[in-house]
Amino acid sequence: MLIDVCTAPLDFIYRVFGTSIVAAGGADFTGKSVRDLRPAAFAELIWRQYSEVLAIGGAAFHSVRLLAGDKYINYHRITMPLSTDGSTIDMLLAVSVEKRDFWKAAT
Repeated sequence: MLIDVCTAPLDFIYRVFGTSIVAAGGADFTGKSVRDLRPAAFAELIWRQYSEVLAIGGAAFHSVRLLAGDKYINYHRITMPLSTDGSTIDMLLAVSVEKRDFWKAAT
């Protein structure tokens, strides 16, 4: 996924959500905010992960066990900062590893 980092106010907008993620989850968030993800707790988790990358100014790896309904699903992601001017983080590259049914269970 490629995520645009918007400022004033801070927001994360999906520039490219990913064909496989769309196929697995049945929803395309390209052009939408991270805040649009559902459930709201999942959106907040992703918001915190992306915000962490901004705070540390470098890549972050997350391994999360997320409760979805009555079962737990595992989630792994590395998020890396990108910059068009070499100093200001204005985009993120996120690569996720999850089981095929992750997006159906998470939404």
